[in-house]
Amino acid sequence: MGCDIHLYLEKKVYDYPKEEKKNRKWLSLDKWVQNEDSLSDNDSLVWDTIYKESTYNGGRNYNLFTALANVRSGYFDPPAPFISAPKGLPHDVSIPIKMRSEYYGSDGHSHSWLTLKELKEFDFSRFGDTCKEFIDEVIPKMEAQEVDDDEVRIVFWFDN
Repeated sequence: MGCDIHLYLEKKVYDYPKEEKKNRKWLSLDKWVQNEDSLSDNDSLVWDTIYKESTYNGGRNYNLFTALANVRSGYFDPPAPFISAPKGLPHDVSIPIKMRSEYYGSDGHSHSWLTLKELKEFDFSRFGDTCKEFIDEVIPKMEAQEVDDDEVRIVFWFDN
């Protein structure tokens, strides 16, 4: 059985000038649409992203999954480095991403998040070019937000 990643992008926004650090919240930067073809258990519409416009479309890349959260890492001997063990969904995750995670229920696992700072500090070279597509696709989208590296993050989980 294969393992897939569901990865979304968030940016920290403020209701007041940034210097006051008041009412900060995370805003999903993915484009969300109602998926009328699939209804959740409570008969409400499911929100989804448009695949071609999503943050990352790299498919199954177990080297990347290992690097991000030590998921599917059993192929490495000695064990490969990873950025962080799964942290769970952030307590302040944006509503669309939280709803999407709830839709996956127990099929979703190893929920986590990483800031641009954490991604930049990690040495992906252990994985050769296998993570290049992710780096080339996601990092520029994060940098384009023109905020501090700890004010933009990816939120992700996996399903089998």
